[in-house]
Amino acid sequence: MEMRIELKALLHLSHMYDVEYLFETCVNDILNFGTDLFKFAEIGLLYENKYDIVNKCFNAVTNFAPFLPLKCYKQNDQTNWCSSELVLLFVKNCRRTEKFTENDVFQKVFEWIKGQCEDRNLEINARNLKEIFAQFEPFICFEKMDIKILTSTVCEYKLIPEERILKCYHNHIIKEEEVKLPNASNAFSFGAHVGHMPPRSEYSPLNHPPYMIQPSMPSTSVVYRHPHQKQLQPSQPPPLFRNPSRFMLQ
Repeated sequence: MEMRIELKALLHLSHMYDVEYLFETCVNDILNFGTDLFKFAEIGLLYENKYDIVNKCFNAVTNFAPFLPLKCYKQNDQTNWCSSELVLLFVKNCRRTEKFTENDVFQKVFEWIKGQCEDRNLEINARNLKEIFAQFEPFICFEKMDIKILTSTVCEYKLIPEERILKCYHNHIIKEEEVKLPNASNAFSFGAHVGHMPPRSEYSPLNHPPYMIQPSMPSTSVVYRHPHQKQLQPSQPPPLFRNPSRFMLQ
């Protein structure tokens, strides 16, 4: 606690007396106070985001403290919710990663909105939540969020218009179908595994009567013959019949 107070005082003095090196050193030391990142981000707003202090705090949250709520710790370990200005900057500028996704950003903001309702003695219902959430809606990419959150929270409290919710569902369905469908380049790869198929003309009845269709295969392969045909040697080609119609099935 004493270290946090000292660091806050040093930031104030270095800014007031324009001691750039000391202020920059304090900004770099802020990253060591993992539980106070949003508090120092609020202080950074007072100093006009000097040395990019606000974004550095946001990046530290994303990389090292994704569990932190949008709260500021004050004396006696009391906490207050962050200002709406800081939350808006967080939604706009917070870097999304594989470990800190759009779902995480939304969950933090939604928790903050419910906290605002409690502080204002408002009932937590769709009307009040949507009214407070309106300022953040344009900066959250719902299309990248998990469909479970869309259904259980966004749709339940009607936080966004129905048209946008339907668009999100549509995108999820399209993505699922793309995963299920095989690659188009492999759609006709079956022929590459079953061997060479003879040209269509070789299947003509004038060339081979019924039961005598002989695909291209090694001469040692088994050849199916008509019962009236004599035994052929493996090296002999199939005979040509002058009147193949007599072998046709009636």
